[in-house]
Amino acid sequence: MFRVRELSYSYHTGTSEEIRALDSISFDIAGGEFVALVGHNGCGKSTLARHLKALLVPVSGDIWVDELNTKDQKSIWEIRRKVGMVFQNPDNQLVATVVSEDVAFGPENLGLPPEVIRERMEQALHAVDLEKYKNHAPHLLSGGQKQRVAIAGIIAMQPDCIILDEATSMLDPLGRKEVMDTVRKLNSERNITIICITHNMDEVLEASRVIVMNRGRIAMDGTPAEIFSKIEKMRELHLDVPSITELSWELRNSGLPLRSGILTEPELLEELKVLL
Repeated sequence: MFRVRELSYSYHTGTSEEIRALDSISFDIAGGEFVALVGHNGCGKSTLARHLKALLVPVSGDIWVDELNTKDQKSIWEIRRKVGMVFQNPDNQLVATVVSEDVAFGPENLGLPPEVIRERMEQALHAVDLEKYKNHAPHLLSGGQKQRVAIAGIIAMQPDCIILDEATSMLDPLGRKEVMDTVRKLNSERNITIICITHNMDEVLEASRVIVMNRGRIAMDGTPAEIFSKIEKMRELHLDVPSITELSWELRNSGLPLRSGILTEPELLEELKVLL
């Protein structure tokens, strides 16, 4: 799905000074992966996401999205159709006064026939379980529902990948659960590639792979169990780990023979049962 090679990018401050946001990073993401992208503020996560959507062009290096190079101007719109993005504030992504019209906005811009637009809109609302709200005003919905409308609008464009850029950070716990349940379903049932930028480590547990960034470079890359077993390294990077993982680490350091990489409460309880 994505092939990134020696990607670098700098922001100009208006003076002779440059801010190096991405520093010669390389990695691949296969189609159908669910990847969590984490790191402290300013590490380059959002800049990388905008490169993957071809909203930014590399200063040096290359990105291929399904073999389309983001530097090729002729491929820009096809790349942007393939890669959808959900941003932090749900209110900033809604463009219509009725849910169905908002979801249909993208396909309409593609110039599709009305019957195709209607079919895509219905299918997208079904995918996010919002069919009964199609005639509602988006601004009257909850935060989680608004984000699901935004996701439906992306689904109607039939993307291969959806990037969530801190898409749950402004939501309450119920809204976060609604959004994460939706993207998990899209990943497992439709094989849509998911890239989730988040500070919420419980959301990271949903992923099959975690990429940790620091100062514009990739610091770690592995499964959640592999990443969270390196608690000292995560602390060096000023990042949290799930509370159960940290508790397991403390118990192991106190002498209990627990395995590393415990992520959930049931896993910890199972380990403790063996010791009783």
